[in-house]
Amino acid sequence: MTEDMSFRASMERMANSVGRRMPVGLRTAVSITVYRVIATIFQIFMLGLSLLPLSALLLVLPAILPQEGVLTDVSRRTTMFRGILRRAFALLSGIALLLILLSTATEIVTSLNLKSPYFGKLARMVLPADLADALPPAMVDQWPYVLLLVYATDLIVLFGIGKVPLSYNLRNLTVRWRTTLLSGLAFTVVLALLTGMLSFVNGLNKLTSSSGIAGNVFVLSEGSTDELFSSLYKGDIEKIELESVSEDAAGRPITPPIKIKEIPGPSATGKVRLCSFETYFVINQSVPVKPGERPRRRFVQLRGVTDSFVSGKVHNIELLEGDWFGREGGVDVGDGKTACPVVMGEGAAARFAEDLGKAKLKVGDTFKLGDLDMVVSGIMKSEGSTFGSEIWATWKRVSDAFHKDQYTTIVLRVNDDSEASAKQMARHLSNDFKNPRVRAVDELKYFEDLG
Repeated sequence: MTEDMSFRASMERMANSVGRRMPVGLRTAVSITVYRVIATIFQIFMLGLSLLPLSALLLVLPAILPQEGVLTDVSRRTTMFRGILRRAFALLSGIALLLILLSTATEIVTSLNLKSPYFGKLARMVLPADLADALPPAMVDQWPYVLLLVYATDLIVLFGIGKVPLSYNLRNLTVRWRTTLLSGLAFTVVLALLTGMLSFVNGLNKLTSSSGIAGNVFVLSEGSTDELFSSLYKGDIEKIELESVSEDAAGRPITPPIKIKEIPGPSATGKVRLCSFETYFVINQSVPVKPGERPRRRFVQLRGVTDSFVSGKVHNIELLEGDWFGREGGVDVGDGKTACPVVMGEGAAARFAEDLGKAKLKVGDTFKLGDLDMVVSGIMKSEGSTFGSEIWATWKRVSDAFHKDQYTTIVLRVNDDSEASAKQMARHLSNDFKNPRVRAVDELKYFEDLG
């Protein structure tokens, strides 16, 4: 006994000496780290507990507090053995009810074949890959519908096992009708706002995704994530339309090689490559107002293109009326004046028409953008895409007027119009095109990230 006490005392003295030698800052950091770990574990536990159905928690409650019986009256005294059995029964009943609710909801959702592309992606981002593959598909790809059905069934079960009569709840709703009304109104407003916001976001996602084309490659300057901040100097960058891909990332040959698509030109000049050199501008323009009104300004999306016919083919844009403009810098509009020819999206044509008191601009109409006089050469069929609010103009004219002599974007089409080939071309340009270095992505990926 004496030796044991002396050994314990020596160990305590050693621990105290180590604690005294540990720097105060290190001890504080260790304490904070331990506290954060414990707090994180507790938060995860409470989050998981809050997601469990209330009926299952009520059945488990007697396992922790025996005096809180749900299915039976436990006011009479019981033996220790019966108490242990009651606790075990409560725990197993809650787990069994949870499994029944979950399996029932999963089977119903599976039979209804409800689908959404977003829920599965979100679940696989959170869950480990092995767990996501092991779970039923409905619990991964349609998990919100499963949870909603679990909670709906949970309410039905609560009415069956609840200790408070239903009439008490109904009486509470009628007596405290003001509170009930305010609660219902608050939930209605929140759900309405959430529905509106989700509708707006889904509309933007659909708009951007419909603007992308599977066989297109979007080329920006290295490090740029958006064409507004990209800058590609002329010269060597124009050699990009001669690039081809003959090997994949693993060095295996690609037969036939992936090249930029060629189509017949608008005249008998031969074929043209579908490679669009563009400069994207956002112009801050003053809006014409009536006398006495406050001055207003708006942002106008302007795209300078070197060849409007090629750009239209690359972006799959057709004209509702008019023609594509050529490479000329100006068009004679009479009285010795020239104007810059443009093609406009449907939205932009309607917006600029308001300044002139019209419903929509037509071919031959003129308007002013900055210091440039512009004449409408054509109206693009662009409803449902991001190009509906854009104005396309001659690259040379707008680059001189707005002092930007670099390209911001190069969009090209691969010869087989496939997304797989576009990805290969994007990889090749990002890794192997050195002068200058560029960031290339397939256009579907670009607009997906933009959305």
